[in-house]
Amino acid sequence: MTGARDRLEAEVGVEIGALLAGARAVTNAAASAFIADHPELKPMSFHVARWLHSFGAAQPTEIASGLGLDKGALSRVLLGLKGARLITKRPSPHDGRAFTVVLTAAGTKLLARSLEGKGAELKHRLARFEDDELDTLAALLRRLNEP
Repeated sequence: MTGARDRLEAEVGVEIGALLAGARAVTNAAASAFIADHPELKPMSFHVARWLHSFGAAQPTEIASGLGLDKGALSRVLLGLKGARLITKRPSPHDGRAFTVVLTAAGTKLLARSLEGKGAELKHRLARFEDDELDTLAALLRRLNEP
C-alpha cells in the first residue's frame, strides 16, 4: 500500500509543480506588463503593488515581512514606485514617527490592467470544469493550504 501511496503523492507533487511553474510564468508576464512603461521599476514593484492592493495601506516593515524582503531592497522599490507616482506615503495614524504606504489611483489602475491577462488565463483554464468540479477543487485546495 505504501508504494501506491508514494506514487500518488509523487504524482500530486508533479502536478503541483506544474501548476506553480505556470502560475509563476503568468505572474512574471503580469509583472512585465506592470513595469513596461516604467523602465526605472523592477519586477518586484509589481509584487509590492499587488500586496498593497490585497492588504491595504501598510508600514514598510509590514510589507517587507509579508513579501520576505529586506528593508533595504523594499526601500529601493518604494522609492521607484513613489517616483512613478504609483504609491504615496502618509503619516501613520498609529505612530507619528512612522508612515504608511498606499497605492495611488494610478497605481491601482496600472495593477488592474497588468492583472487582466492573469485573470483571463485562470478563467480560460477553469472553463473546462463543471460547477461541482470547481467546488470540489476549491475544497481540496483549501485543505491542501491548511498548515
